[in-house]
Amino acid sequence: MELKQLRQMKQAVEDALQRHRLTEAFGHLEAMTQAMHSPWEVAEELRSLQSQYTYMMKYALDGVADPSRGAVYADISKGVLNLANTLMRQCAKPTAPTLYFNTLRYEELQRGDTIGRLIESYLKTLDRLNMATMTGIEASNEQQADQMEQELEARATRAFHRTWVSHPLTSDDVYALRQLIMSPVAGRPVRQQMLSAVMLGALEYYDERRLLLLADIYADKNSDLRMVALAALLLAMWMNRTVLGGSRLSSRLKALADDPQWEKDVRMVFMQYIRTRDTERINRKMHDELIPEMLKLRPEISRRLQELQERDPQLIDEENPEWQELMEESGLADKMKQLTELQADGGDVMMGAFAHLKTFPFFSEVANWFLPFFPQHSEVKKAMGQFADELGSLIENCGVLCHSDRYSMALSMSNVSEAQSRLMMEQLRAQNVNIAELQQSLLLQDERMREYEVNHYVQDLYRFFKLFRRKGEFADPFLSPINLIELPLIGDALIDSELLKLVGEFYFKRQYYNDALSIYQLMLRRGDNAPELYQKAGFCLQKGGELDEALKMYEKAHLLRPDSQWTLKRLAYCHRLMGNHAEAARYYRQLAEAAPEDINTALNLGYCLMAQGLHDEALKQYFKVEYLDQKSQKAVRPIAWCLFLQGDLERAEAYYSKLAPDQLTATDALNQGHLRLAQGHVRQAVDSYKRSIQLTPIDSYQHFTDQMKADRDVLLQRGVDPLLIDLVIDATLNQ
Repeated sequence: MELKQLRQMKQAVEDALQRHRLTEAFGHLEAMTQAMHSPWEVAEELRSLQSQYTYMMKYALDGVADPSRGAVYADISKGVLNLANTLMRQCAKPTAPTLYFNTLRYEELQRGDTIGRLIESYLKTLDRLNMATMTGIEASNEQQADQMEQELEARATRAFHRTWVSHPLTSDDVYALRQLIMSPVAGRPVRQQMLSAVMLGALEYYDERRLLLLADIYADKNSDLRMVALAALLLAMWMNRTVLGGSRLSSRLKALADDPQWEKDVRMVFMQYIRTRDTERINRKMHDELIPEMLKLRPEISRRLQELQERDPQLIDEENPEWQELMEESGLADKMKQLTELQADGGDVMMGAFAHLKTFPFFSEVANWFLPFFPQHSEVKKAMGQFADELGSLIENCGVLCHSDRYSMALSMSNVSEAQSRLMMEQLRAQNVNIAELQQSLLLQDERMREYEVNHYVQDLYRFFKLFRRKGEFADPFLSPINLIELPLIGDALIDSELLKLVGEFYFKRQYYNDALSIYQLMLRRGDNAPELYQKAGFCLQKGGELDEALKMYEKAHLLRPDSQWTLKRLAYCHRLMGNHAEAARYYRQLAEAAPEDINTALNLGYCLMAQGLHDEALKQYFKVEYLDQKSQKAVRPIAWCLFLQGDLERAEAYYSKLAPDQLTATDALNQGHLRLAQGHVRQAVDSYKRSIQLTPIDSYQHFTDQMKADRDVLLQRGVDPLLIDLVIDATLNQ
């Protein structure tokens, strides 16, 4: 049985479950069991699920009241999905080349190493190391201490691997994991690492026990991993949103919803996931704008620094105010300010800076991407050498960096000189003074600390799924926006006007119009009828090219706030784009009544009138523009063309003569050619047409022939012989 065919069968099972067609799902599952010649235990489990569903269906059709029917239905659905996952894994396990199945095959060879035993082994090694530290072994036998630390790290990695690839978790597995993660004995780094292993396994195959364990950790008010557990839980639920089920999970989440802190925490995590949508834009901004500008300024700053040193060497350590002037003149200061504001708002401004530092061997191990930074790690100590203690502590307290980036910074120390290391320590000391003050203020604000913690965890997750060398083997949760509002089991905690408005504004401000539109449409369905909501929804639709739908939104906004000039402009603009020139002109007239001296309104109205063949009325608008704005030439082109269409060739020529040769566009040259052709100046017309071709940047010849075809009727109306038109085109293209 080919893996591709089995995937299709499994997908059919999931689709049937999503449509609440259990009988159909059973049929697809039977086909999977037969195709794989699955063991009798699987077939027996399938028959048991079918029997439960048959009895439930019979009681329902007989009209028997059963308050537990929903829970039973959810459990049967969960059982069907678990069987499908089991069959899928059995088929892929022997030959699949991915890291997940490579690890799974290795772990299954270690038959005695259950999750519980690996955790127990880790804790025993930790006890030995702690005892050795207390008795002074580090001072007497440093090599032995290093070996014990490396052994401890290896055991933690094995426990991570086993937890990641075990499916489904047994009750013993869950008990062992809960005992480790909820106990402070092991220290936070390894406990958070194991929590992430629980989450990562849930992203591979749905396992209700994993989600329940994460929910339990969040529910423990004494746990220092509450917010990390919630972030992991919500991500696992999002990635399994089409197959979420099970009465236990539903009951657990309902119980959590009774906690007054639940809604705040869910919204906080949601906003952190929302902000990841902006990471790539921030990276592009740094790569395309900030860094090139800094490189441009570097020679000038170096020159001025050299001049300063020559004048007075003692001034070299002082900041030069001219540097700030340089930054402001170049626009770099504004860009730096924007990035600072983005960082203050939770934006990930460090992703691009540290992306190239993820090639160390340390990052080849999947478990290390989920390990919070601690300076005692063997590879960190090795990289930092004699500066390990002080520099490691400084990096650990560098709160602007997520844990993954802290490892990158620490490991990169192996490639720098002693002088550079000392310089970096001085810089980190100065920076950490400010960070310490910030953290001290955050300690007084529990909610800010929780947000700070989630922000770093989400950034670490983002880096793993975007930068890990084998990232293609993992389903990327950040490939599309993480919209937790769509999760039925927790959506109610997010359906709040203020939060929806905040999310919508986040997307809208950053020009993610499709994402913003989905939020605005949800708000409208909930009965929010604010005119600005219709305006923004219309604008999102307009940006997406859905002009008909955009007009509907703008019309509703106009009904609610008829005096809005912005809405009138949008209505007019959309009608104009759609070729509804009469409707567009109607709205432009309303705008002209409200602002009779607005030049752009007069120009647009003139265009719509001319498109309807109302040349006299159009000319009135253009002459009005000419009168109101005598310095510019905005009205020259449309007046000249309008006069040409009216047959007033002499006045049209007078207006075209106002355009200097270096001001001509391809359209200007084309229209001048039409004028000269209508005047009988054929050779001059050919020269103008050639000039139009020269001024057309792309596909100039094709563009010219298309324009001549479109304007043919206009030339015929001016009395130009049709054969002459063809001859002129041929001469223009071939002479």
